[in-house]
This record gives sequence, structure tokens and C-alpha cells, in this order.
Amino acid sequence: MQSQQTQRHLGLDLVRIVAILAVVMIHASASFLVAYPAGSFEFSVGNLGDGISRLGVPLFVMLSGALMLDEQRNLTLKRIFTKNVKSIVILTVLWAAIYACVEKVITPWMGGQPIQWDTVLPTIVEGHYHMWYLYMLVGLYLATPFLREIVKKKNKNLVLAFIGLCLLFQFTNPVITVISHFLGSEWKILSTILGKFSFGLFGSYTGYYLTGWYLAHIGPESTRQRRLLYALGITGLASVLLYTHFTGEYKVLYNNLGLPVYFYSASVFYALSHFSPTVSPRTSSWIAALSKASFGIYILHPLFLGPMKIHFSHTQYPAVWCISLYFLGSILLSWLTSILLARIPLLKALVRM
Repeated sequence: MQSQQTQRHLGLDLVRIVAILAVVMIHASASFLVAYPAGSFEFSVGNLGDGISRLGVPLFVMLSGALMLDEQRNLTLKRIFTKNVKSIVILTVLWAAIYACVEKVITPWMGGQPIQWDTVLPTIVEGHYHMWYLYMLVGLYLATPFLREIVKKKNKNLVLAFIGLCLLFQFTNPVITVISHFLGSEWKILSTILGKFSFGLFGSYTGYYLTGWYLAHIGPESTRQRRLLYALGITGLASVLLYTHFTGEYKVLYNNLGLPVYFYSASVFYALSHFSPTVSPRTSSWIAALSKASFGIYILHPLFLGPMKIHFSHTQYPAVWCISLYFLGSILLSWLTSILLARIPLLKALVRM
């Protein structure tokens, strides 16, 4: 029988794996929502893949919160700034430079096009489209020393109140948009009223960060609360898929900072983080290996996904076939590349393996 610590690590590994698979699936299926009209088969397939995967980034943030805010973990102010923040900043700059060189130098050169050197530096500063998460993570890490002062088990009610305010002032806006869609635009005044409070402290991904800690270390404290969380999660996912399917407005409930995605993500995070099956050593090693490669897959997959979308265009091949190819191909190639880079001492740190 596995120890409690091993089981818990397995659960967190599963969170990390589901998160990275979801992120890749979003990027693999998003183009079908943009290119095809609502109601078409292609749009529906894209909505299914993209909608189910909206929990990707929230899972990563909640996982970070569960680990970084753990009061049993010895995280000094110096360690957070000199190790955690520093490593993310360095990786962000390096990979932004790599993607800028690929996009603005190597690709034009191979295509016989002139290189616009004046666009390289701005591209590095902006970062690649999927790297916004790293910039956001730096912000959360900078806030971590302050959050750790209040995020403690003895303050669980205070933390829960903080999460509640995050949901009120940040996560209700997409829901208000849906309500106004069906009941009239006058309902949008609710968003205006909430916005006037300017409670930036309760905005962005801080709510997910604290939720990760709460669900991992406190969690629903009764069977009734757990059932309620799962019911809200199922309702959240269903509302995301159905609203997008019937309206074609994928930018509304797809919002990570909305109640439907929040409850969907929170319920899955709780289920996975507390999942403690008895698995064989071989299965456990595969889970650990894929979890360990999650950053490499995250940072590398656009390098392979982009060319695949060009050579196997979604306008020329069936939607299910394309999404499967984009998804599986970019994951496998990114995983293999991560393994190869990890074998080179000077490059190992690039994929954090």
C-alpha cells in the first residue's frame, strides 16, 4: 500500500498532466471555432475539445497555490525571490528570445524573405502567444510572501472569504454577460457597479491561487459540500459547452475568470489532487515522467503545432483527424524534444527536467 505522501504526490502529478494535456488541446482545437460558423460540425468538434480543456491554466495556477502557499513548506522571502521568481524570469526571457528568433529570423530566412531586424526585440518583449502564463506566474510569485502571511489553516475562514470576494468581483462578469444576452442589456449595469469598486486585490488569478491551497489542504469538509462542488463543476462545464454551441459566442464563458470555468476547474482539481489509487511501479513511473515533462511540453508544443497546422490545414482535412494529429503530434514531439534537451547539461534547465 502506498504511503499518504506518495499518494498525494501522485494526485498532484495527475493534476499537472491533465493541465498540460488541456492546454495543448485548446491550441489544437481553437482554430475550428474561429474558422467555422456556429452549428457546423467543425465548430461543434472544436467547441467540445476547447470547452472541455478550459481548465488547463486554472489547474496549473491551483497546483502552484497548493504548493507555494503550503505553510509546512519552508519558503523564505529570499528563496522565493532568488529561486522561484528568478528562474521563471530567466526562462521567460530565454524562450521569448528563442521564439522571436524562430519567428522573425529563421522562418523568413528559410522562406527567402527579408529579415526585419527591428521587429525582433519587440517580439521578445511581448513573448510568444502561449507565454502570457509565465508573465502572470511571476506576478503570483511576487505576491506569494504576502499571501503566505494570511494563508494558514488557522485562517481558513478568512481565506474562504477572500476567495468569495474574488468570485464576486472578478468571476461574475461572464455570467452577467450571459444573463444580459437572454434578459436584456440593462443587466450589464451589474458589471459597471462591480467595476466601480476597483477591488484589484481580488482580481486576476489570485482566486485560483488561493483555491488551490484551500482545496488541497482544507477542502470541502463534508460529503454534502463535496457533492455540491461536483454539481457546480458539472453545471459549469455544461453551461460552457451549451452556451457556446447555441450562440457561437466562444469568448464569453470560455473566460478562465468566469464562474463556470472556475467551478469546473475547482471540482476537477479537488478530485485529482485527492485521487489515491494503488498503481503499479511501472504506471507510477510513467505518470511521474509525463508530469516532469509538463513544462517542456508546454513551452515547446507551439514549435511543432504551427508547422502541422500549415502542412495539414484544418480547411483540407476532417476536423476530428486534424485535432487528433495536432494534439498527439505536438505532445509526442515536445516530449521527445524535452527528453533530448534534458540530456544536454547546458540545455537541461530550459525544460526544467
